[in-house]
Amino acid sequence: MRNVKQACFKPFLLLVVLTVGLVSCQPDQVEPGAIPMTLFRRSVLDQKIRMLSLRFGDDRFAAYDLENDRLHKVWRGGVLWNGAAFNNMKTVQPESYGTAYWEDDGQRDEWWIEVNRKKQPAKLSFRAFLDLEDGPTLEYQLAAGKDNVVTVREAPRFREVEGVTTFERHFQITAAQPSQQVYRNEALISQDEPLIVVQAESDLPPAPPPARAVSTNNSQYWLERSGCNTCHHETEKEIGPSYEAIAANYEATKENIALLSEKVRKGGSGQWGNVAMIPHPNLGDNDLNRMVQYILSLRPKVEGKAAARPKAVSETMSPDQPGFGTPVAGVHPGLELINFRPADFRPRVGGMAFLPDGQLLVSTWDSTGAVYALSGLETGDSSQIDIRMAASGLSEPLGLTTVGKDIFVLQKHELTQLIDLDGDGITDEYRQINDQFEATPDFHEYSYGLEYRDGNFYGGLGLAMRLMSHELQLSDRGTIFKMSMDGSFEKIATGLRQPNGLVFSPDGELFVAENQGQWVPACKIIHIQEGHFYGCEFGAGDRFTGLDATPPAVWLPQDEIGNSPSQPLFISEGPYRGQMIHGEVTHGGVKRVFLEQVNGVYQGAVFRFTQGLEAGINRMAWGPDGALYVGGVGMNGNWAHMGHQFGLQKLVFKDELPFEILAIRNRGDGFEIEFTEAVAPEIANPAKLIQLQQWYYEATDAYGGPKLDLHDLNISSAEFSDDRTRLTLRIPGLKTGYVVYFGLDPQWTSGSGKKLWSGDAWYTLNEKMR
Repeated sequence: MRNVKQACFKPFLLLVVLTVGLVSCQPDQVEPGAIPMTLFRRSVLDQKIRMLSLRFGDDRFAAYDLENDRLHKVWRGGVLWNGAAFNNMKTVQPESYGTAYWEDDGQRDEWWIEVNRKKQPAKLSFRAFLDLEDGPTLEYQLAAGKDNVVTVREAPRFREVEGVTTFERHFQITAAQPSQQVYRNEALISQDEPLIVVQAESDLPPAPPPARAVSTNNSQYWLERSGCNTCHHETEKEIGPSYEAIAANYEATKENIALLSEKVRKGGSGQWGNVAMIPHPNLGDNDLNRMVQYILSLRPKVEGKAAARPKAVSETMSPDQPGFGTPVAGVHPGLELINFRPADFRPRVGGMAFLPDGQLLVSTWDSTGAVYALSGLETGDSSQIDIRMAASGLSEPLGLTTVGKDIFVLQKHELTQLIDLDGDGITDEYRQINDQFEATPDFHEYSYGLEYRDGNFYGGLGLAMRLMSHELQLSDRGTIFKMSMDGSFEKIATGLRQPNGLVFSPDGELFVAENQGQWVPACKIIHIQEGHFYGCEFGAGDRFTGLDATPPAVWLPQDEIGNSPSQPLFISEGPYRGQMIHGEVTHGGVKRVFLEQVNGVYQGAVFRFTQGLEAGINRMAWGPDGALYVGGVGMNGNWAHMGHQFGLQKLVFKDELPFEILAIRNRGDGFEIEFTEAVAPEIANPAKLIQLQQWYYEATDAYGGPKLDLHDLNISSAEFSDDRTRLTLRIPGLKTGYVVYFGLDPQWTSGSGKKLWSGDAWYTLNEKMR
């Protein structure tokens, strides 16, 4: 991790943002008054992406804008670490507070490389952050053409001597050619004389956190973004009336919502005085309706009869028939659940991967942004498991993989390699591999999953969620990408919303788990084909006009079998060999998917598999012991299973299987159902014990979508195979492009007397077998 020997940065440029003194840098000598770095963290900060925040001592900070390769701010105070991963607050991101010693004035530094007395303009590009024993270091590449490159290292330092604080930037230049010299803003970076830029005489007082709440309400956010809060306050009259006053004058009827929405759009005066309200022509109907509905919700409450509570999902289920129209109860009978997580280790799992030596790596989607290395898993004893924090300060790391012994993590805005320089198992160097994809500060622009294959990394980029109607998504968002080690970035598929997890099949086909939302009527498993569009047009403008959407391999009907699907994996051994499983964050558990190719198109059925886990499953990984390791995640609100937010367990396959549906295959005008065991001879009239329905989905700009043309199907014939493990059904009226639901009655039993584990299955019929 950190070198014991003190580094000496020579030659160096000294930028002093406070009081200036020439600092002698001598080997093995600690600089007097040095304030140690106590925290580093990558995140959005002050509505800027790709930021690096450094804390020195308790309340001195420096932040770097790595998107633009420049210092952003130096201040005394702190950071409000708000956000979904930090404190369960949606829609917001971290913000700095306090008093600035120095702030970026927007003027870019000009860099030059001189070779043989000829100066060329050069571009500075961030390459790595190093957490070294003597302090933090940033590494850049300075390039003035392919063959004229210099490495620049910067060591930011805070010092306090005799009550006066200084902030210093030490630059170290490593030239590739003896004749190279580097200039910054026309000043030569000299080995002999540091450049003094700013001088001040006194320190700043400590700054407490601001006493203000951060809005997490979507409608409040739209009011802020639209500029309404410039003239209006929730409870007090300002330039215009308070929102509560408006609500007191108007009931929340459809007519009033439409009336006020039009007033906001057109502007005007007279109702509340002579000050004119500016028009808002760019606001769309949905934006206006959200804002007006929120304002009218502030109407004073009148005591009276309480409104009826909506019926809970559990009240519509049959509590004594789990697995038949409801989730299964507990762990799959063919699996053994092993709890190995020490009680004080509570990871919100963002990524999982194994090293060749058997160590399990776990990245966490939380305020620490860590990667942990777990060893001793083979003991199965939580007291014998060693947990080491191998890295920290990462920005929402939702992707993690290994290439041999090398560790790579997909942060929110960057693919990063974690490098241990001294062999102690702790990351010293966070090296940027790729940040060539577009991003905004939107909280929902997640970067998902990470797979490595044939020299390339694959992952998914989620869409922004906080768009006004006139705003568009960046073109890289909602895509599946391919990145190389040399920094190239390529979009291979478009039209996705939130592709939380991806996997390659044994034969090299790529699949992702897509989440319901705008233009995605239900969750789905998608077979990714290069150049294809997958239907989500949220915020795309006319970018996808005229494109036909490729249907999913499998639909996951909302709240029946899925809500927030995550990491898919393929099973390589046993009776489920070749089938897919995937995690579920909100619906919980692990689902199983049988896939087949019909006329060259992937399609298949999804089944309930297992519940009984300690949290909704976000990531899974096969261990060297053949066990399935599952990692849980969650947050407040509707993105968690049973309210649980962390978990790490493993599932071991047993030799004995339950009685369940193993596969469903299309047979043209019908289907073949395969079971794990022979069906009992008492099941003599199977058609009467199967309910069938079919429907289709249509993508619209609504959030989610209904089942369209939902109707029952009839079975014209049902015939068992000789061994009674397969049942062939003839079903008139099957339609391609539809989902077919199979509901088997709980009366189904096997020849050995086992009850059916689950009777539900959903088959996506893209093609009929010819």
